[in-house]
Amino acid sequence: MLVEFSVSNYLSFAERQTFSMVAGKGAASRETHSMESGNSFAPHILRSAGIFGPNGAGKSNFVSALGFFSDFVMNSSKDYTEGDTIPVSSFHLDPRLKDEPSEFEILFVSERGLYQYGFSATEDRVWDEWLFCRPNERGTRIRKLFQRAYDPDLDEYRWDLNEGQLKGQREVWREATRYNALFLSTAVQLNSEVLLEPYGWISKFLRVICSPNELSYRFSAKKCLDADFKDLVLKFLQSSDVRISDIRVEEKEFEIPSNIENGFTPIVIDEIKKKGRNSKSYEIFVSYKDIVGNDVYINFDMESTGTQALFSLAGPWLDVLEKGYTLIVDELNSSLHPLALQHLIKMFHDPDLNKKGAQVIFTCHDTNTLSDWILAKDQIWFVEKRDENSSHVFPLSDFEIRDLGSFQKGYLKGRFGAVPRIKEF
Repeated sequence: MLVEFSVSNYLSFAERQTFSMVAGKGAASRETHSMESGNSFAPHILRSAGIFGPNGAGKSNFVSALGFFSDFVMNSSKDYTEGDTIPVSSFHLDPRLKDEPSEFEILFVSERGLYQYGFSATEDRVWDEWLFCRPNERGTRIRKLFQRAYDPDLDEYRWDLNEGQLKGQREVWREATRYNALFLSTAVQLNSEVLLEPYGWISKFLRVICSPNELSYRFSAKKCLDADFKDLVLKFLQSSDVRISDIRVEEKEFEIPSNIENGFTPIVIDEIKKKGRNSKSYEIFVSYKDIVGNDVYINFDMESTGTQALFSLAGPWLDVLEKGYTLIVDELNSSLHPLALQHLIKMFHDPDLNKKGAQVIFTCHDTNTLSDWILAKDQIWFVEKRDENSSHVFPLSDFEIRDLGSFQKGYLKGRFGAVPRIKEF
């Protein structure tokens, strides 16, 4: 379960900004909106949270920060080589920060305890990296597993590897860690058992979708080859009032279109075929009942943009709920009716559907989700630009409000900030 994420000096974020999924008193008392973590540091964690704000405020940059963080942890040790630059971008509107490291830190609860992991980096190198753990057992204190910090004067790293907590070939892992890679990633690649759990949660349980529009049908289509999962997808669509009666998926071998094949040399074509041997393509047909009750199948490409968006979301959405992942989605309301959006969020609030602690964090412009029966006060977050054009993240719980009934109107009137400052054209 995600507890907290912080970012500083990255894209539009200058000063450190922290987003939290720790449930306040209101949400903690509602089983639909929060769940027990098993760790006394943050006993109740939110099932969902929405991030709102005007265009250009930094919502997508927040999702991008989580996406970069996750990707770098997964790939820094295997996909980066000597001399490769790290794809970070600092806050360029402050000359003091332009050449300073970008910093990322995450807190999450996994099977053994609460982990606090972070690193800072420029394009040239990783500057700092740290990992702490607080076991779930009561009465235990936070423990340091490792720290590393770059000393520019000596042009070397200072290391602190906890011998009592970090069992294994510590010196081998340390020496194998490049300046543009993470120790966590490198040690796991070299079979560190202790670090496998925190690495595994970040690489497997943290799922980032930069935009639903970027989702293809592929994942949902492939999952629909399983009859039981196809039934779940059908129920998912039908519960959103999409009246499809059946789904048929045809799996095909990878083929190069003739117009592309004619444009390349035989050597290039052979290389493309080698890479595509394990690739499959999927053609989707959906059926509707005709006036006498027979199934009539049509190609899924003929469906509306909204139905296509729901189908593309269906596979990942159900997979996240089934396995207990933490999902971050940018612009979740894209192509979706407000009631369909509310329905998707409420699936995470249903303890019978969400049995493994799955979470969803979404950015959105649709204020219809800002009501008490959809989101509690501490599940609502805002992003806005300050006068110096840096993004600021803050929760609704920072404000004194009596109820959420009149909140939507107050938000659109600008009472809480994080709305566009519309001017006469």
